[in-house]
Amino acid sequence: MPCEICKRQARGFQYKGRKACSMEHMKLLGKDARNMIDATKHETAAALHGGTFGGQYLDSIGQTDLAKLQPDQWQQFLLCVIGGYHEKLIEIE
Repeated sequence: MPCEICKRQARGFQYKGRKACSMEHMKLLGKDARNMIDATKHETAAALHGGTFGGQYLDSIGQTDLAKLQPDQWQQFLLCVIGGYHEKLIEIE
C-alpha cells in the first residue's frame, strides 16, 4: 500500500485507514501536501551517488550551468543521475 502523500511504500504509519511512509507524512495527511519525501538513509546515499554520476557527466562536457544545457545534454545528465541512484539502491539491497 503506498503512502498517500508521496506514493512510496507505506511503512506502518496508519490512522483511520490512511497510510503513510513516515510520521511527517502522517501529519500531512489531510493537508494539501504532495510529493514531499522524507528520504531514508539508503535513498540519501543513492541520491548522492547519482549526483556524483551527474557531476561527472557535466565535467566531461565542460559545463556546470544546467540552464545552458542543450535538450540532449539535459536528458543525458538526468539519465546519469537516475542511473546512479538506481545502481546504488540495487547495491544496498
